[in-house]
Amino acid sequence: MWTRNANGESFTKSTELKGHEDWVTSISTTRFVKNENGENSAIKHWNDGDVIMASGSQDFYCRLWRFSAVNASRQNKNSHEDSSDGFSAFAGGSFEKFSVKKHYMRIGDKEYSVELESVLSGHEGWVHSVMFQRPVSSEEDLQLITASADQSILVWRPDSLTGVWNSELRLGEVSTGSYSFGFYTGILREDGEMIVASGYQGSLHIWRKINAEPLATGISLPGWEQDVAPTGHFGVVSDIQWEPKGRYLLSHSLDKTARIFGEWKSSNKDYGWHEIARPQIHGYELNCATFVSPLCYASGADEKVVRVFDAPNHFVETFDTLCFNSSEGANSQEAVNELKLSTDISTDTTGTLSMRPAEASVPPLGLSNKAVFQHELDEVEGDEKDANQDHQDSINNYGGARTQTTVEALSASTSITVPKSTLHPYCHPPLEESLRRRTLWPESEKLYGHPYETFAVASNLLNGSSSWLAVSCKASSAKNANIRLYKTKDWRPPQHSNNGVLAAHSLTVTGMAFCPRLVNLDTTILNDQSDQNSSPSALVPCLLMLTVGRDRGVSLFCQPQPHISPNTSNSDSDIDHSTSSDVQLDPQSPVLLLQHFSKVHARIVWDCSWSPDGFIFGTASRDKTIKLWAPSTSNKGFNVFHTIKLSEASTAISITHPPKYNTATSTIREYWIAVGFESGLISVVHCALDTSKLEQSGYLPSISLVTKLDSTFSHNLKVNKLKWRPLQNDNDLYTNDSRHLASCSDDNTFRVYSISI
Repeated sequence: MWTRNANGESFTKSTELKGHEDWVTSISTTRFVKNENGENSAIKHWNDGDVIMASGSQDFYCRLWRFSAVNASRQNKNSHEDSSDGFSAFAGGSFEKFSVKKHYMRIGDKEYSVELESVLSGHEGWVHSVMFQRPVSSEEDLQLITASADQSILVWRPDSLTGVWNSELRLGEVSTGSYSFGFYTGILREDGEMIVASGYQGSLHIWRKINAEPLATGISLPGWEQDVAPTGHFGVVSDIQWEPKGRYLLSHSLDKTARIFGEWKSSNKDYGWHEIARPQIHGYELNCATFVSPLCYASGADEKVVRVFDAPNHFVETFDTLCFNSSEGANSQEAVNELKLSTDISTDTTGTLSMRPAEASVPPLGLSNKAVFQHELDEVEGDEKDANQDHQDSINNYGGARTQTTVEALSASTSITVPKSTLHPYCHPPLEESLRRRTLWPESEKLYGHPYETFAVASNLLNGSSSWLAVSCKASSAKNANIRLYKTKDWRPPQHSNNGVLAAHSLTVTGMAFCPRLVNLDTTILNDQSDQNSSPSALVPCLLMLTVGRDRGVSLFCQPQPHISPNTSNSDSDIDHSTSSDVQLDPQSPVLLLQHFSKVHARIVWDCSWSPDGFIFGTASRDKTIKLWAPSTSNKGFNVFHTIKLSEASTAISITHPPKYNTATSTIREYWIAVGFESGLISVVHCALDTSKLEQSGYLPSISLVTKLDSTFSHNLKVNKLKWRPLQNDNDLYTNDSRHLASCSDDNTFRVYSISI
């Protein structure tokens, strides 16, 4: 210990307190205020003004040390002469390990004594944290909380009956794998009504004190109930994706977890965004994701396999219960039901709600989420109900000192699944233990083909579902920089276009995006890219896919759909954009390379994005530019019509329409372009195009800055992805006053912004 007086300039070593046999991990102090009427025999010998220090160690023990002024210590010498007897049970007769030798130190003109007051033994793992309830404590509020690697939180108080310190409360969790490293910090609120603890993987746990039912003796003892706590990633957030209708948000991270966040709502209150599911807990870092339908998504990790996940029953029920407010902006019950996830079941390939798996579990040493059906859960719940009741009876027989916690009720369970009634409350979002064990999505498919780790995935969404899934991998040569296509109907490559292998880039394809609407292309353009004989000029609807890569190139692939009649009602050029309602694509149509722009940027192209109407797209590069592309009549393809020069490297881009935008009343197309930077800052730019004034050099846009998000709200490291929230219907396009923008970053966070005009 080092001390100095009030006027001293430096600390000097005063004494050493020996006792712990491993690293000391935490220290906490409190000043004791003596109550003249105090009768607690465990602390009766303490003096007013004594300082009590608790130390936690990796030797599994917590030690209490008492600092007293020497005069006060001598006056009470006889009252606590042989304190070593209290440790004989722990030391097994050897007093060397639990020494109660007094230490003396001088601070200025005052002398103090330090002695070991108690050794707290209750943990079975490293003690990571110790903390007193208050910095100044009396007999009534003297409590100590300890957090340990044994997955438990203990609250200690001096017991007046036994004269020693006892743990009156034990809280914790049931964990396996990397989550079994316990708690790192535990804090007890000063009023003693709340406990907050942090776990090894960055999780937060909150318990609140509640009033329990009176016991048979008529005494009512307080109980503790776990409450909702903030959650989030503890690694780089690599990708974010909105559900196709914008109802919830999926995030992927290098912490090897995928998480789903939704807006927790009730009839009279909005509780904000909370994690409602953790569909994937993987053994590899997760790099990318894309939705195939509202209840299905594909995941790419630092492995060669792409995994496809389907939502289980529990997720659909949880979302419809927690994230849906029937009184929010709905004029009819039909409009209300349209927002529920359960309404998407009938159009999904998996079938009805009852046919879906109830949840998923990960077998020991496995990486795949195995489907668990409701009848399996019913059997488990019935078998464990009796065992849990026996455990509660044993607690009551012991004296009924406390109510059995949920964690204790499940601690003896050997089942992978957990009874629904205990860990799936519908009054609030799932808790941390439930998120890890009950909210996994079952894995339905594995897709192979690439020789190296997956880097990017994309799907085309027409009518709320996809027909194609595109996958790219890390590549250092053109041989491995191919894009592979899979049909989402049967998850097989198409039997054309080299079995779905698309070649254009020479290095890693960093970003891919399908055009949200079909584009009418002149058949003369398509004939140039295929082996077909030339045919008269005509418009054919095509599905377009945009790709960008490390080779600084930009490519456009197209799949003609000649069986669909082109929509030319609003044709502005030879390239028109038809609506996607009731469109069924022909998977047998070949996929062609429409255009490839080599080294169009000076540095790596990180991201690309289409506008919601499919009329323009943008590319973001490390060369400090954003390039905007639009149809051009000169070559009947897409060309750069404007370059936005930036002050720093751009890493992400996303395009949407501004609020109050109505395409039916004007020839001017307006867009909001969100740009993310390497520094973590985010800017939003407004772009307006008058489609009735097409110059020889292309469109002449009007560019202006909408907002530059303040550094206090933006990220502090590189922005990885930006995604505007999809509008639920076309009416929202010009009735909403704001747009929601989601962003993710290397700073381990993702954020949702509301931007208004």
